[in-house]
Amino acid sequence: MNKGPSIESAGYAEPYWIQAAYGADAAASLSHLGSLESRVDQAVRNLYTGMMLHPSARSVLEQLDAEELQQLVSTQCRYFLKVFSPDIRAEEHYQMAVAVGLRHVAYSGPQI
Repeated sequence: MNKGPSIESAGYAEPYWIQAAYGADAAASLSHLGSLESRVDQAVRNLYTGMMLHPSARSVLEQLDAEELQQLVSTQCRYFLKVFSPDIRAEEHYQMAVAVGLRHVAYSGPQI
């Protein structure tokens, strides 16, 4: 099953130092932050508060009903929790970044 582009097919080799961003090294680095869930929750609230200060972002968010906005916020929280999880692998992280990038382009168009 083809899961889309990979790090290798994009011409990137995983540098040795990237390994510290995943697994046990990442868990050790993140352990001093405390509850990741509460930090992510606060970061996402701050993100959406900040987005409401930008007219173009606000106009998009104001089109959502309360349930749609909550779904968007919940999805964003799950995404950040996964990205900051020490269990994520570099390839999985890359696949997620590609998928999110494609969604942003699809909804907002390329920014030149």
